[in-house]
Amino acid sequence: MNGHNADDRLRELAKASPNFGRLYGYQPLLAIYGSQAELTVLTNPNAAYVSAGQFAEVLAEEFVTRTGTRTGGTRTVSAFVPPTLPADAPSTDPEELAELQEALEGHRRALAESRVRLSETSDRLEAGRRARAEAENLIATAEQAKTAYAAQVEELRAQVSELRANHQQQYDRERLKPRKVASAARDAVVERAQRPAPLNEVQARKKIDAMLAKAGWLIQSKAEANPLAGRGVAIEEFTLATGRADYVLYVDGKIVGVIEAKREGTALAGALAQNERYAAGVLKEHAMAVWRREEPFAFRYVSTGAETYFLNRVDPDARSREVFAFHRPETIAAWMKRADEEPDTPTFRAALRTNMPS
Repeated sequence: MNGHNADDRLRELAKASPNFGRLYGYQPLLAIYGSQAELTVLTNPNAAYVSAGQFAEVLAEEFVTRTGTRTGGTRTVSAFVPPTLPADAPSTDPEELAELQEALEGHRRALAESRVRLSETSDRLEAGRRARAEAENLIATAEQAKTAYAAQVEELRAQVSELRANHQQQYDRERLKPRKVASAARDAVVERAQRPAPLNEVQARKKIDAMLAKAGWLIQSKAEANPLAGRGVAIEEFTLATGRADYVLYVDGKIVGVIEAKREGTALAGALAQNERYAAGVLKEHAMAVWRREEPFAFRYVSTGAETYFLNRVDPDARSREVFAFHRPETIAAWMKRADEEPDTPTFRAALRTNMPS
């Protein structure tokens, strides 16, 4: 693939050459060698020299082919051979003889120089012949290497195609395989699927009613409210100084606590501590029934029916905690009695903190 791209690149560079590009239509090698010499003449003179020589060889071959010039045979060029004076020459005027001898010497020197030039020319022609032969051998070797490389490239292409096909098939098989799921994750998915839909507030109120009844509380509406009907009474939709409470709790006729119903999914941990509207207390007509004026709703609950949190405001270090049921009225009555009798340690937790060694 790389050899194919390189050949295409050479052809494009040859066609784009401002000096040699026009030759591509006649002989592509002329344009290629000429453009290579042109590109490397300043950066790599040796390479430019080789490319120029290749250009000249191709140009000469094209000239011979197109013109039909015959280059075979041996041609010998002889210089003029001056004559020599015969040994038995008749007596001649000395001056004429001297002129003749001087002329002969001149011809001899010319002959010697001509033979030297002919020898040099023959050597150059022989060197050129050898250079052409070497260049042809190099070109033939390069063509053979190019053919071998092309075969290797095709073989590599076939191998790459086969590897890609195998990889794609393996990828497709792996992609279509069902993913393994850890047992814990699978159990969590099953548990969520089997879990009932979250309770809305109306459904939560029904669940809370059942939980209160199970803990021993009487549930009454606001219209039929009778706080003395039992030891523990939960009155629905009770009017406060700042709105309504879902349930207000009476123990032994005293207002002691409140329940706030929430839709399932609501975060309950901080809901009690942050709800300050209970601090305003109750309306005046109910003021005499409040157990503790400084804390009208000492025992606070918030519940979704599925989750319940409790806050005991009697404790000096009150904090909300999760419970699994509402406390029974008798339990709250015992807490009220301890708080009244032992105001310094109104809760068991407060007593533990007080008695701990410092």
